[in-house]
Amino acid sequence: MTKLDKKQLQDWVDATQDVEKIEKKNSHIEKSEFFYTEEMHFAKIKQESEVAYNATMLSKDKAFESDFKTKHAINSQDDIKSARKSVDKRLQLKLKNGDIRYQDRIDLHGMLLEQARENLIYFLQTRNQMGLKCVLVIHGKGTNQDSNMGQIKQRIPFWLENLDCVLSFTSALPKHGGTGAMYVLLRTKNKQR
Repeated sequence: MTKLDKKQLQDWVDATQDVEKIEKKNSHIEKSEFFYTEEMHFAKIKQESEVAYNATMLSKDKAFESDFKTKHAINSQDDIKSARKSVDKRLQLKLKNGDIRYQDRIDLHGMLLEQARENLIYFLQTRNQMGLKCVLVIHGKGTNQDSNMGQIKQRIPFWLENLDCVLSFTSALPKHGGTGAMYVLLRTKNKQR
């Protein structure tokens, strides 16, 4: 091993530090450019997927509004009801009169539309799989004073009509929420399509 004098040792330390600084600087630039590019790539993908999702939801909402609102303009105080053709009228009347006890309930108050839709679909499908016959869906009457219509209440009939597990639905009795809630009659397992 060679002995270095103080000057040589200091020169070696300085050179090593200079090399480390240069490597660190270059390494930082390369990583920074890589991460910037990767970050931009993922941001672009996220933005494109959000645009596509929003366009899909907008087209669904436009289809909903043009189709459903013209057929069923719903006021916050309106009763809502619908049933598949196969549902017996006496069964529909029992549901409307609250003669069929609900076995579970979900409250959609305060949820965003998409969150309410996803929660409702999950709730109904799982309760149907559990073999429940009737559930209560609390959607509220809405707070929009100008249009006098609740956003969830407006869309809920459309969502329910498009679920195979739903046979019938009607506004609830006042003691269960009245026009701010509805009874939903579920298909029994052996009657699934």
